[in-house]
Amino acid sequence: MKLALVFLFAAAPWISPLQAQKFTPEEQKKIDDALPTKAPAKPKKARRILVTSLCKRGTNTISGHAAVPFGAYAVEQMGKRTGAFEVVLSNDIEMFRPAKLKEFDAVCFNNTQGVLWDDAELKQSLLDFVNGGKGLFAFHAGGAATFNQPPKYDIWPAFGEMLGGTDNGGHPWLPKESFFVKVDDPKSPINAAFKGQGFQLADEVFQLQEPNLREHMHVLLSVDIEKTGVPTHNALPIRQKDKDYPLSYIRRHGKGRVFYFGLGHTTTVFQSAPTLAHILAGIQYTLGDLKAKDSPSVKPRRK
Repeated sequence: MKLALVFLFAAAPWISPLQAQKFTPEEQKKIDDALPTKAPAKPKKARRILVTSLCKRGTNTISGHAAVPFGAYAVEQMGKRTGAFEVVLSNDIEMFRPAKLKEFDAVCFNNTQGVLWDDAELKQSLLDFVNGGKGLFAFHAGGAATFNQPPKYDIWPAFGEMLGGTDNGGHPWLPKESFFVKVDDPKSPINAAFKGQGFQLADEVFQLQEPNLREHMHVLLSVDIEKTGVPTHNALPIRQKDKDYPLSYIRRHGKGRVFYFGLGHTTTVFQSAPTLAHILAGIQYTLGDLKAKDSPSVKPRRK
């Protein structure tokens, strides 16, 4: 399976309340045609998800990635079509106050960027939310480029610890560069749509800076280095050594569940049936409705 790279910026009828960005009827139809019609698991109860796409550079709110409205629309519609969950789209950081956040079962950081807030109560509220048994999932910049502000990448270390890793600048593969994706766990229900087969696409790849990544995450997809070759630019020394570039993974944090989908810089990722099915299954994992093996891919070494 090969996903083509396309940059899409045109106007459209559906406008995300999160951004001023739009897409055309043709682009919307591609998402609609690719959306799953059935969830892989039956919800244990009615589920609600808070989706934020807030992007900040310094103190300024910015529009962010072109894929932002594609991701927001895809998640909202897959919830409606399958009945697996209800989505609330909001960039209001007050939604992360404890009294508001308790109304949700999971939070999505949809290609968010920058330091979204400095408020100590909001930070603790999110940590308590996940630690207490709720879900967190993030797309692309929503993990690696959130709560950091170059050149400082450790503004909120607890967020990176919860997510499973932090970015430290530079992309070993840029948006127009093609690479092969390996299905690391073919037996995982979250990977069912890929049928054990890797694929090729062009997208931007973040790299995490921590050592021994697989000791604290269950990797679902990663860059297939054997087929792709090592990156020729921007690779961190630690990644040059282990050649490990996870693209999608799940992990437990406290009593909660985390799903990170590192693809999604480009809009076409949200117009692909296999990747949307993968995302839906990952979301249902964070909600606690889909069981999946989430132990670390490599047994942690004793400290």
